[in-house]
Amino acid sequence: MRFRTRIAHVALLHTLAKVCVIRLSEEKVHFIIPGNEGKDGVQVWSQVKVPTLFDHYRIESNANNEIWLEINLDAFLKVLKSADTTSGSAGDNPRQNATSLTDSDVMLKLNKRDSRAIWAFDIKGKNQSGHMMHITHEVAVHIITSRRQSELNEPLCPPPDALLMRVQIHLVLPNLAELKVIVSRLSHLSDNVAISANHEGTMELRVKSTSLQMSTTWSNLGIPNSIGDDSEAEAPPKEKMFKTNVSIRGFQKFLTSHHVGGDAIACICEDHCLIAYVYIDYPSFLLYFLDQTHATVTAATAATILYTQSPLAVWFSLGAVASTLMAKVAKKLIREPRPDTPPPESNKTAPVKTKQTYGMPSSHSTALSYYFFYLFPILPLVSASTWGERAVLTAVCGTTIWSRVELGYHTVPQVLGGAVVGAIGAFTWSSLWDNVPSIETNIQTAIDVTRRLVWSK
Repeated sequence: MRFRTRIAHVALLHTLAKVCVIRLSEEKVHFIIPGNEGKDGVQVWSQVKVPTLFDHYRIESNANNEIWLEINLDAFLKVLKSADTTSGSAGDNPRQNATSLTDSDVMLKLNKRDSRAIWAFDIKGKNQSGHMMHITHEVAVHIITSRRQSELNEPLCPPPDALLMRVQIHLVLPNLAELKVIVSRLSHLSDNVAISANHEGTMELRVKSTSLQMSTTWSNLGIPNSIGDDSEAEAPPKEKMFKTNVSIRGFQKFLTSHHVGGDAIACICEDHCLIAYVYIDYPSFLLYFLDQTHATVTAATAATILYTQSPLAVWFSLGAVASTLMAKVAKKLIREPRPDTPPPESNKTAPVKTKQTYGMPSSHSTALSYYFFYLFPILPLVSASTWGERAVLTAVCGTTIWSRVELGYHTVPQVLGGAVVGAIGAFTWSSLWDNVPSIETNIQTAIDVTRRLVWSK
Protein backbone atom coordinates (compact mmCIF):
# COMPACT_ATOMS: atom_id res chain seq x y z
CA MET A 1 0.00 0.00 0.00
CA ARG A 2 1.26 3.46 -0.83
CA PHE A 3 0.21 5.95 1.79
CA ARG A 4 -0.57 9.63 1.18
CA THR A 5 1.10 11.60 3.92
CA ARG A 6 -1.04 14.68 4.18
CA ILE A 7 -3.31 13.45 6.96
CA ALA A 8 -3.89 16.46 9.15
CA HIS A 9 -6.47 15.22 11.62
CA VAL A 10 -5.25 12.01 13.27
CA ALA A 11 -4.68 14.24 16.31
CA LEU A 12 -8.47 14.50 16.61
CA LEU A 13 -8.70 10.78 17.35
CA HIS A 14 -5.75 11.14 19.71
CA THR A 15 -7.76 13.56 21.86
CA LEU A 16 -10.49 10.94 22.25
CA ALA A 17 -8.51 7.81 23.11
CA LYS A 18 -5.08 6.23 23.24
CA VAL A 19 -5.97 3.23 21.10
CA CYS A 20 -7.88 3.10 17.81
CA VAL A 21 -9.31 0.21 15.82
CA ILE A 22 -8.71 0.46 12.07
CA ARG A 23 -10.77 -1.63 9.69
CA LEU A 24 -9.33 -1.92 6.19
CA SER A 25 -11.58 -3.11 3.38
CA GLU A 26 -11.40 -2.98 -0.40
CA GLU A 27 -13.35 0.29 -0.68
CA LYS A 28 -13.24 2.02 2.71
CA VAL A 29 -11.11 2.58 5.77
CA HIS A 30 -12.87 2.77 9.14
CA PHE A 31 -11.45 4.41 12.26
CA ILE A 32 -13.24 3.10 15.34
CA ILE A 33 -13.02 4.07 19.00
CA PRO A 34 -15.27 1.74 21.02
CA GLY A 35 -15.92 4.20 23.85
CA ASN A 36 -15.12 1.83 26.71
CA GLU A 37 -11.75 3.36 27.56
CA GLY A 38 -12.97 6.14 29.82
CA LYS A 39 -15.92 7.36 31.81
CA ASP A 40 -17.02 9.75 29.06
CA GLY A 41 -18.23 6.88 26.88
CA VAL A 42 -17.51 8.74 23.62
CA GLN A 43 -17.65 6.38 20.64
CA VAL A 44 -16.29 7.15 17.17
CA TRP A 45 -17.20 5.31 13.99
CA SER A 46 -15.71 7.15 11.03
CA GLN A 47 -15.08 6.06 7.48
CA VAL A 48 -13.28 7.41 4.44
CA LYS A 49 -13.00 6.08 0.93
CA VAL A 50 -9.72 4.36 0.11
CA PRO A 51 -8.58 6.88 -2.57
CA THR A 52 -8.76 9.64 0.04
CA LEU A 53 -5.83 8.10 1.96
CA PHE A 54 -4.09 5.56 -0.25
CA ASP A 55 -2.52 5.15 -3.69
CA HIS A 56 -1.73 1.76 -5.24
CA TYR A 57 -3.85 0.13 -2.56
CA ARG A 58 -3.92 -3.65 -2.37
CA ILE A 59 -5.47 -5.78 0.34
CA GLU A 60 -5.87 -9.53 0.58
CA SER A 61 -7.16 -11.63 3.46
CA ASN A 62 -9.18 -14.74 4.14
CA ALA A 63 -11.91 -12.65 5.79
CA ASN A 64 -13.57 -11.15 2.70
CA ASN A 65 -10.46 -9.06 2.04
CA GLU A 66 -10.84 -7.19 5.31
CA ILE A 67 -8.21 -6.58 8.00
CA TRP A 68 -9.08 -5.36 11.49
CA LEU A 69 -6.25 -4.11 13.65
CA GLU A 70 -5.68 -2.07 16.80
CA ILE A 71 -2.98 0.59 16.95
CA ASN A 72 -1.60 2.93 19.60
CA LEU A 73 -2.42 6.48 18.51
CA ASP A 74 0.65 7.96 20.22
CA ALA A 75 2.94 5.89 18.01
CA PHE A 76 0.79 6.45 14.91
CA LEU A 77 0.80 10.21 15.42
CA LYS A 78 4.60 10.32 15.81
CA VAL A 79 5.05 8.51 12.50
CA LEU A 80 2.74 10.91 10.69
CA LYS A 81 4.50 13.92 12.20
CA SER A 82 7.84 12.71 10.91
CA ALA A 83 6.30 12.13 7.50
CA ASP A 84 4.86 15.61 7.13
CA THR A 85 4.56 18.76 9.23
CA THR A 86 0.87 19.04 8.33
CA SER A 87 0.13 15.86 10.26
CA GLY A 88 0.18 17.48 13.66
CA SER A 89 -2.55 19.26 15.53
CA ALA A 90 -3.10 22.97 15.60
CA GLY A 91 -1.34 23.34 18.91
CA ASP A 92 1.89 21.55 17.98
CA ASN A 93 5.16 23.36 18.59
CA PRO A 94 7.07 23.71 15.29
CA ARG A 95 10.34 22.98 17.09
CA GLN A 96 9.04 19.54 18.00
CA ASN A 97 8.66 18.81 14.28
CA ALA A 98 12.18 19.86 13.29
CA THR A 99 12.85 16.41 11.81
CA SER A 100 9.62 16.35 9.84
CA LEU A 101 9.82 15.90 6.09
CA THR A 102 7.98 17.67 3.31
CA ASP A 103 7.03 16.39 -0.15
CA SER A 104 7.26 12.98 1.44
CA ASP A 105 6.27 9.63 0.01
CA VAL A 106 5.29 6.88 2.44
CA MET A 107 5.13 3.16 1.74
CA LEU A 108 3.06 1.25 4.28
CA LYS A 109 3.08 -2.52 4.66
CA LEU A 110 1.64 -4.97 7.15
CA ASN A 111 4.50 -7.27 8.20
CA LYS A 112 5.51 -9.64 10.97
CA ARG A 113 8.48 -9.40 13.32
CA ASP A 114 9.12 -12.05 15.96
CA SER A 115 5.59 -13.41 15.50
CA ARG A 116 4.12 -9.94 16.14
CA ALA A 117 2.21 -7.91 13.56
CA ILE A 118 3.71 -4.53 12.69
CA TRP A 119 2.98 -1.65 10.37
CA ALA A 120 6.22 -0.86 8.54
CA PHE A 121 6.52 2.74 7.31
CA ASP A 122 9.16 3.57 4.69
CA ILE A 123 9.32 7.38 4.40
CA LYS A 124 11.26 9.39 1.82
CA GLY A 125 11.20 13.17 1.69
CA LYS A 126 13.04 16.46 2.07
CA ASN A 127 14.13 17.87 5.41
CA GLN A 128 14.06 21.56 6.30
CA SER A 129 17.42 22.06 4.55
CA GLY A 130 16.05 20.62 1.33
CA HIS A 131 18.11 17.40 1.51
CA MET A 132 16.54 14.02 0.79
CA MET A 133 16.09 11.76 3.82
CA HIS A 134 15.00 8.17 4.27
CA ILE A 135 13.24 7.22 7.53
CA THR A 136 11.77 3.88 8.56
CA HIS A 137 9.32 3.24 11.38
CA GLU A 138 7.83 0.07 12.77
CA VAL A 139 4.66 0.34 14.82
CA ALA A 140 3.27 -2.67 16.65
CA VAL A 141 -0.36 -3.47 15.84
CA HIS A 142 -2.73 -6.06 17.19
CA ILE A 143 -4.79 -8.09 14.72
CA ILE A 144 -8.36 -8.30 16.03
CA THR A 145 -10.09 -11.67 16.19
CA SER A 146 -13.46 -12.38 14.58
CA ARG A 147 -15.06 -12.54 18.01
CA ARG A 148 -13.76 -9.10 18.91
CA GLN A 149 -14.90 -7.76 15.53
CA SER A 150 -18.46 -8.88 16.23
CA GLU A 151 -18.42 -6.84 19.44
CA LEU A 152 -17.57 -3.61 17.60
CA ASN A 153 -20.84 -2.22 16.35
CA GLU A 154 -21.64 1.23 15.06
CA PRO A 155 -23.40 3.36 17.70
CA LEU A 156 -27.06 3.50 16.76
CA CYS A 157 -30.10 5.03 18.40
CA PRO A 158 -32.77 2.51 19.42
CA PRO A 159 -35.98 2.75 17.38
CA PRO A 160 -38.79 4.89 18.81
CA ASP A 161 -40.53 3.00 21.61
CA ALA A 162 -44.21 3.74 22.22
CA LEU A 163 -44.10 2.24 25.72
CA LEU A 164 -40.99 4.06 26.90
CA MET A 165 -41.90 7.20 24.91
CA ARG A 166 -38.34 7.19 23.59
CA VAL A 167 -38.12 9.20 20.39
CA GLN A 168 -35.39 10.73 18.31
CA ILE A 169 -34.93 13.97 16.42
CA HIS A 170 -32.35 15.04 13.86
CA LEU A 171 -31.19 18.60 13.37
CA VAL A 172 -28.23 20.44 11.87
CA LEU A 173 -25.89 21.67 14.58
CA PRO A 174 -24.63 25.27 14.64
CA ASN A 175 -21.08 26.02 13.57
CA LEU A 176 -18.99 23.56 15.57
CA ALA A 177 -16.16 26.00 16.30
CA GLU A 178 -18.59 28.51 17.81
CA LEU A 179 -20.41 25.74 19.67
CA LYS A 180 -17.11 24.54 21.13
CA VAL A 181 -16.42 27.99 22.62
CA ILE A 182 -19.81 28.08 24.34
CA VAL A 183 -19.55 24.51 25.66
CA SER A 184 -16.07 25.28 27.02
CA ARG A 185 -17.55 28.10 29.09
CA LEU A 186 -20.39 25.91 30.34
CA SER A 187 -17.90 23.22 31.37
CA HIS A 188 -16.80 25.37 34.32
CA LEU A 189 -20.32 25.23 35.75
CA SER A 190 -21.26 21.55 35.54
CA ASP A 191 -20.04 18.10 34.52
CA ASN A 192 -23.12 17.40 32.40
CA VAL A 193 -25.17 19.33 29.88
CA ALA A 194 -28.80 18.82 28.86
CA ILE A 195 -29.25 19.04 25.09
CA SER A 196 -32.80 19.50 23.82
CA ALA A 197 -34.34 20.31 20.44
CA ASN A 198 -37.64 20.39 18.59
CA HIS A 199 -38.84 20.13 15.00
CA GLU A 200 -39.06 23.91 14.65
CA GLY A 201 -35.25 24.05 14.58
CA THR A 202 -34.79 25.19 18.17
CA MET A 203 -31.91 23.75 20.20
CA GLU A 204 -31.04 24.46 23.82
CA LEU A 205 -28.01 23.68 25.97
CA ARG A 206 -28.71 23.83 29.71
CA VAL A 207 -26.48 23.31 32.74
CA LYS A 208 -27.47 23.32 36.41
CA SER A 209 -25.58 23.43 39.66
CA THR A 210 -26.61 23.91 43.26
CA SER A 211 -26.37 27.69 42.94
CA LEU A 212 -27.28 28.54 39.35
CA GLN A 213 -28.89 27.48 36.11
CA MET A 214 -27.77 28.65 32.67
CA SER A 215 -29.02 27.94 29.15
CA THR A 216 -28.14 28.91 25.59
CA THR A 217 -30.67 28.68 22.77
CA TRP A 218 -30.40 28.55 18.97
CA SER A 219 -33.33 28.95 16.60
CA ASN A 220 -34.02 28.30 12.92
CA LEU A 221 -31.58 25.39 12.72
CA GLY A 222 -32.06 23.01 9.83
CA ILE A 223 -34.14 19.85 10.17
CA PRO A 224 -32.73 17.38 7.62
CA ASN A 225 -34.69 14.72 5.85
CA SER A 226 -34.96 11.47 7.78
CA ILE A 227 -31.90 9.37 8.54
CA GLY A 228 -33.52 6.01 8.88
CA ASP A 229 -36.57 7.27 10.79
CA ASP A 230 -39.80 5.31 10.64
CA SER A 231 -41.87 7.22 8.12
CA GLU A 232 -45.07 5.53 9.34
CA ALA A 233 -44.66 6.76 12.91
CA GLU A 234 -46.92 9.58 14.06
CA ALA A 235 -45.09 12.90 13.92
CA PRO A 236 -44.73 14.62 17.31
CA PRO A 237 -45.80 18.26 17.80
CA LYS A 238 -43.24 20.58 16.23
CA GLU A 239 -42.82 22.65 19.38
CA LYS A 240 -42.23 19.66 21.68
CA MET A 241 -38.66 19.55 23.02
CA PHE A 242 -36.76 16.26 23.22
CA LYS A 243 -33.84 16.05 25.62
CA THR A 244 -30.89 13.96 26.63
CA ASN A 245 -28.05 14.50 29.11
CA VAL A 246 -24.43 14.01 28.10
CA SER A 247 -21.05 14.51 29.69
CA ILE A 248 -19.68 17.97 28.92
CA ARG A 249 -16.19 16.53 28.69
CA GLY A 250 -17.36 13.96 26.15
CA PHE A 251 -19.25 16.62 24.18
CA GLN A 252 -16.10 18.76 24.07
CA LYS A 253 -14.14 15.83 22.66
CA PHE A 254 -16.67 15.46 19.85
CA LEU A 255 -16.48 19.20 19.09
CA THR A 256 -12.77 18.90 18.25
CA SER A 257 -14.05 17.61 14.91
CA HIS A 258 -14.66 21.25 13.91
CA HIS A 259 -11.10 21.16 12.51
CA VAL A 260 -12.20 18.91 9.64
CA GLY A 261 -15.05 21.19 8.55
CA GLY A 262 -18.32 20.09 7.01
CA ASP A 263 -21.85 20.05 8.40
CA ALA A 264 -22.74 18.13 11.55
CA ILE A 265 -26.14 16.56 12.12
CA ALA A 266 -27.14 15.58 15.65
CA CYS A 267 -29.54 12.78 16.51
CA ILE A 268 -31.00 13.22 19.99
CA CYS A 269 -32.30 9.91 21.33
CA GLU A 270 -34.46 11.10 24.20
CA ASP A 271 -33.07 10.18 27.62
CA HIS A 272 -30.58 7.83 25.98
CA CYS A 273 -27.72 9.38 24.00
CA LEU A 274 -26.56 11.91 21.43
CA ILE A 275 -25.31 10.69 18.05
CA ALA A 276 -23.53 13.16 15.76
CA TYR A 277 -22.85 12.65 12.05
CA VAL A 278 -20.05 14.83 10.68
CA TYR A 279 -19.93 15.05 6.89
CA ILE A 280 -16.45 16.14 5.91
CA ASP A 281 -16.04 18.69 3.12
CA TYR A 282 -16.02 18.01 -0.62
CA PRO A 283 -15.10 14.65 -2.17
CA SER A 284 -12.88 16.42 -4.71
CA PHE A 285 -11.71 19.87 -5.81
CA LEU A 286 -13.75 19.49 -9.02
CA LEU A 287 -16.97 19.10 -7.02
CA TYR A 288 -15.99 22.04 -4.81
CA PHE A 289 -15.44 24.18 -7.93
CA LEU A 290 -18.72 23.04 -9.48
CA ASP A 291 -20.58 23.84 -6.26
CA GLN A 292 -19.44 27.46 -6.59
CA THR A 293 -20.62 27.91 -10.19
CA HIS A 294 -23.70 29.93 -9.16
CA ALA A 295 -21.41 32.73 -7.95
CA THR A 296 -19.07 32.39 -10.95
CA VAL A 297 -21.89 32.44 -13.52
CA THR A 298 -23.65 35.37 -11.83
CA ALA A 299 -20.44 37.41 -11.74
CA ALA A 300 -19.64 36.59 -15.38
CA THR A 301 -23.15 37.58 -16.50
CA ALA A 302 -23.02 40.87 -14.60
CA ALA A 303 -19.59 41.65 -16.07
CA THR A 304 -20.90 40.95 -19.59
CA ILE A 305 -23.83 43.32 -19.11
CA LEU A 306 -21.60 46.10 -17.77
CA TYR A 307 -18.98 45.64 -20.50
CA THR A 308 -21.21 45.24 -23.56
CA GLN A 309 -24.23 47.28 -22.40
CA SER A 310 -26.13 45.15 -24.87
CA PRO A 311 -29.95 44.87 -24.86
CA LEU A 312 -29.60 41.16 -25.69
CA ALA A 313 -27.36 40.57 -22.65
CA VAL A 314 -29.87 42.34 -20.40
CA TRP A 315 -32.82 40.40 -21.86
CA PHE A 316 -30.93 37.12 -21.54
CA SER A 317 -30.17 37.84 -17.87
CA LEU A 318 -33.79 38.73 -17.13
CA GLY A 319 -34.80 35.40 -18.64
CA ALA A 320 -32.37 33.53 -16.40
CA VAL A 321 -33.86 35.22 -13.34
CA ALA A 322 -37.42 34.51 -14.52
CA SER A 323 -36.65 30.82 -15.17
CA THR A 324 -35.07 30.43 -11.74
CA LEU A 325 -38.11 32.06 -10.11
CA MET A 326 -40.34 29.64 -12.03
CA ALA A 327 -38.34 26.74 -10.57
CA LYS A 328 -38.62 28.12 -7.04
CA VAL A 329 -42.40 28.55 -7.39
CA ALA A 330 -42.66 25.00 -8.74
CA LYS A 331 -40.70 23.73 -5.72
CA LYS A 332 -43.25 25.20 -3.33
CA LEU A 333 -46.14 23.77 -5.34
CA ILE A 334 -44.70 20.27 -5.79
CA ARG A 335 -43.11 20.13 -2.30
CA GLU A 336 -40.91 17.15 -3.10
CA PRO A 337 -38.11 16.82 -0.50
CA ARG A 338 -34.46 16.56 -1.35
CA PRO A 339 -32.72 13.17 -1.05
CA ASP A 340 -32.67 11.72 2.45
CA THR A 341 -29.45 12.25 4.38
CA PRO A 342 -27.93 8.75 4.48
CA PRO A 343 -26.38 7.29 7.62
CA PRO A 344 -22.58 6.93 7.63
CA GLU A 345 -22.68 3.18 6.96
CA SER A 346 -24.51 3.78 3.70
CA ASN A 347 -22.76 3.89 0.34
CA LYS A 348 -25.08 6.68 -0.77
CA THR A 349 -23.79 10.19 -1.30
CA ALA A 350 -24.25 12.50 1.67
CA PRO A 351 -24.88 16.21 1.02
CA VAL A 352 -21.83 18.36 1.70
CA LYS A 353 -24.07 21.23 2.81
CA THR A 354 -27.52 20.85 4.28
CA LYS A 355 -30.22 22.47 2.12
CA GLN A 356 -33.58 23.46 3.62
CA THR A 357 -35.62 24.06 0.44
CA TYR A 358 -37.54 21.49 -1.56
CA GLY A 359 -35.82 19.58 -4.34
CA MET A 360 -38.14 19.36 -7.38
CA PRO A 361 -37.15 20.92 -9.72
CA SER A 362 -33.49 21.80 -9.19
CA SER A 363 -33.07 25.56 -9.55
CA HIS A 364 -29.35 25.12 -10.36
CA SER A 365 -30.27 22.74 -13.16
CA THR A 366 -32.92 25.19 -14.35
CA ALA A 367 -30.48 28.10 -14.60
CA LEU A 368 -27.75 26.08 -16.31
CA SER A 369 -30.18 24.50 -18.78
CA TYR A 370 -31.52 27.95 -19.59
CA TYR A 371 -27.97 29.14 -20.32
CA PHE A 372 -27.28 26.09 -22.47
CA PHE A 373 -30.46 26.10 -24.58
CA TYR A 374 -30.41 29.88 -25.08
CA LEU A 375 -26.71 30.28 -25.92
CA PHE A 376 -26.03 27.11 -27.92
CA PRO A 377 -28.08 28.14 -31.02
CA ILE A 378 -26.86 31.76 -31.12
CA LEU A 379 -23.12 31.08 -30.77
CA PRO A 380 -22.65 31.02 -34.60
CA LEU A 381 -24.01 34.58 -34.65
CA VAL A 382 -21.53 35.97 -32.14
CA SER A 383 -18.34 34.02 -32.86
CA ALA A 384 -16.60 32.37 -35.77
CA SER A 385 -15.00 29.59 -33.68
CA THR A 386 -18.23 28.09 -32.39
CA TRP A 387 -17.37 24.42 -31.87
CA GLY A 388 -14.80 25.02 -29.17
CA GLU A 389 -17.13 27.39 -27.33
CA ARG A 390 -20.04 24.98 -27.71
CA ALA A 391 -17.91 22.19 -26.27
CA VAL A 392 -16.98 24.34 -23.27
CA LEU A 393 -20.61 25.36 -22.74
CA THR A 394 -21.76 21.74 -22.91
CA ALA A 395 -19.03 20.56 -20.53
CA VAL A 396 -19.66 23.27 -17.92
CA CYS A 397 -23.44 22.88 -17.91
CA GLY A 398 -23.37 19.08 -18.05
CA THR A 399 -20.80 18.53 -15.30
CA THR A 400 -22.40 21.10 -13.01
CA ILE A 401 -25.83 19.50 -13.34
CA TRP A 402 -24.23 16.10 -12.68
CA SER A 403 -22.53 17.52 -9.56
CA ARG A 404 -25.91 18.32 -7.96
CA VAL A 405 -26.61 14.58 -7.83
CA GLU A 406 -23.05 13.64 -6.93
CA LEU A 407 -23.04 16.09 -4.00
CA GLY A 408 -26.29 14.63 -2.70
CA TYR A 409 -28.36 17.79 -3.21
CA HIS A 410 -30.83 16.35 -5.72
CA THR A 411 -32.08 13.14 -7.26
CA VAL A 412 -31.76 12.45 -10.99
CA PRO A 413 -35.48 13.20 -11.64
CA GLN A 414 -35.09 16.53 -9.82
CA VAL A 415 -32.21 17.73 -12.00
CA LEU A 416 -34.01 16.48 -15.12
CA GLY A 417 -37.09 18.41 -14.01
CA GLY A 418 -34.95 21.50 -13.62
CA ALA A 419 -33.51 20.96 -17.09
CA VAL A 420 -37.03 20.87 -18.56
CA VAL A 421 -38.00 24.11 -16.81
CA GLY A 422 -34.78 25.76 -18.02
CA ALA A 423 -35.34 24.61 -21.60
CA ILE A 424 -38.91 25.93 -21.59
CA GLY A 425 -37.69 29.25 -20.23
CA ALA A 426 -34.93 29.52 -22.85
CA PHE A 427 -37.19 28.79 -25.83
CA THR A 428 -39.93 31.12 -24.53
CA TRP A 429 -37.53 34.00 -23.84
CA SER A 430 -35.72 33.54 -27.16
CA SER A 431 -39.01 33.50 -29.09
CA LEU A 432 -40.16 36.71 -27.42
CA TRP A 433 -36.89 38.42 -28.42
CA ASP A 434 -37.22 37.28 -32.04
CA ASN A 435 -40.93 38.13 -32.42
CA VAL A 436 -41.35 41.30 -30.35
CA PRO A 437 -38.95 43.97 -31.75
CA SER A 438 -40.08 46.56 -29.21
CA ILE A 439 -38.28 44.61 -26.45
CA GLU A 440 -34.86 45.55 -27.86
CA THR A 441 -35.93 49.16 -28.40
CA ASN A 442 -37.26 49.59 -24.87
CA ILE A 443 -34.19 47.97 -23.26
CA GLN A 444 -31.83 50.14 -25.34
CA THR A 445 -33.77 53.21 -24.23
CA ALA A 446 -33.44 52.15 -20.59
CA ILE A 447 -29.69 51.59 -21.06
CA ASP A 448 -29.24 55.04 -22.63
CA VAL A 449 -31.18 56.71 -19.81
CA THR A 450 -29.14 54.87 -17.19
CA ARG A 451 -25.88 55.78 -18.93
CA ARG A 452 -26.82 59.47 -19.01
CA LEU A 453 -27.80 59.42 -15.33
CA VAL A 454 -24.50 57.80 -14.39
CA TRP A 455 -22.41 60.22 -16.44
CA SER A 456 -24.33 63.23 -15.14
CA LYS A 457 -23.30 62.31 -11.58
